[in-house]
Amino acid sequence: SKRSIKNLSDRFERQVRRIAYFRGREETDDGNYNPSLYIPSDWDPPRANDEIEDALAAFRHRFTACHARYMRPSLSNVTPTQGKLLETMQNNDEMIIIEADKNLGAAI
Repeated sequence: SKRSIKNLSDRFERQVRRIAYFRGREETDDGNYNPSLYIPSDWDPPRANDEIEDALAAFRHRFTACHARYMRPSLSNVTPTQGKLLETMQNNDEMIIIEADKNLGAAI
């Protein structure tokens, strides 16, 4: 969905900006890092330099365009009647529908 794509791209941009912010800074890793002692932060890093921001904008634009192109509804290979029958069968507690071995489709 559009919301999940926006959330994904926002997280990606935040991560890239965080890496850019801390890049080149002195590391203080003394070998005593314990991940359970650290709490994820809501801190938003500042905007990165123009080159990184331009690359992020271009990536977002291209990613959004590709996602829209591939998320078009596709034609179904079952008729509406077959689709309703499959839905009825899936909701029927007396039947169990599972995936068959070797990708041969569903088994009832």
